[in-house]
Amino acid sequence: MDINASLSRLRKVLTFQREPSNFSLAAPADLYRPLNSNNREIRVLRIDSSQQNPLDIRCALENVSLNSGIAYKALSYEWSPPDVGIALGHVFINSQEVSTTPNLRLALKHLESGPFYWIDALCINQSDDEERGHQVRLMTDIYRNAAAVMVWLGLEEGDSKHGMDFLNEVGTFWQ
Repeated sequence: MDINASLSRLRKVLTFQREPSNFSLAAPADLYRPLNSNNREIRVLRIDSSQQNPLDIRCALENVSLNSGIAYKALSYEWSPPDVGIALGHVFINSQEVSTTPNLRLALKHLESGPFYWIDALCINQSDDEERGHQVRLMTDIYRNAAAVMVWLGLEEGDSKHGMDFLNEVGTFWQ
């Protein structure tokens, strides 16, 4: 396969869109316990393995310090527009339903239960400008301290498999 053709396909697969300026995820006001910024606290999410409804996703949030050495995985994904009528179930955090995008729900469905995850849309109180600003300043450390950084590009579509195959080849080469 021609390297230029592979790179062209890869660019198509890895096209990321910016978050629309009028887009926000609403969360219940009492969902988030305050973070201690002096202790470099973040929130991590754990997916519950005992799901009552297979379409729903139940999770819990915990406040932890980046200084604690806790193992977590960071998830990077495309923030897509809010629900557009796609029935994919609901996401509950600490027993409260939260708004998520269809793409994030799909990503959550593909994550294993048990480990801690840091996912910006869910672990940061998006309606608190001060907290959001502080957490954005910590993002370099959040990703650097993660045990793994995972990228969710969405479900396979069109010829996206070729781009993923190419990334696997590149990863094998670097190892």
